[in-house]
Amino acid sequence: MITIIGTIHVVNIAEPIMFFIKHIWPDAVLVELDVTRYNALQGNSSETDGDKADKMFEQTAKYQQKLAENNRSSVGNEMLTAVQTGKLVGAEIGLIDDDAMRTLQRAWDAMPFGERFRYRLSVIRDRFKGQKDVQRIIDDSKYADQAIEDMRRRYPNFVRVLVDERNEKMSAQIRDYAERFTNIVVVVGDAHVEGIADALSDLEVRKIRLADILDKDRLDKVRASLWNRGEENESQVVGVHAER
Repeated sequence: MITIIGTIHVVNIAEPIMFFIKHIWPDAVLVELDVTRYNALQGNSSETDGDKADKMFEQTAKYQQKLAENNRSSVGNEMLTAVQTGKLVGAEIGLIDDDAMRTLQRAWDAMPFGERFRYRLSVIRDRFKGQKDVQRIIDDSKYADQAIEDMRRRYPNFVRVLVDERNEKMSAQIRDYAERFTNIVVVVGDAHVEGIADALSDLEVRKIRLADILDKDRLDKVRASLWNRGEENESQVVGVHAER
């Protein structure tokens, strides 16, 4: 079983992530991080070189951090929680994403002038409307998917590199882990869930979307499902010991 959990990087959803991993008890936990970002989240990174990516991406990172602070969180908190909880249950940890700065640079290089111009304008717009967009994602379960499709229309090359190509590469890494482990949890941004699930359609995949986490009733159903499954597994283990 491969359980793919969709997250958002600027809202505090660490507690549900912890609950899922503890009750799934996976053999491996794979996260949408590369070594550089993982070290940065732990506060162990050095300053990045200025010529690696456009200053715009630095502005985007600062903007995300501000949104996270507005939502009483920190960027990537859910990823660190996944790693820490995975270690707690004895799972192998896998960082399955490409180097972030190189990916961003490739995305920028792939965009023609008009697409770059539109993207720069969107960065400025987001400074004023970003929190409203986050709130819409929290309030409307369909808004996140609609936002990605809107981005795909406006910035097709950017989305191709940043979403589609990364889906392919992360899916390939998940397949490698699936050859060694039978119970895997994958924690990625919600925009990647459907693409990765489609790429792994020949395997047994369970999806927990961001909308399932942000909606209390849906989250309660997911919790109950995992809780009941955990009790079934525990009873099976007790039965095996009793037979022995």
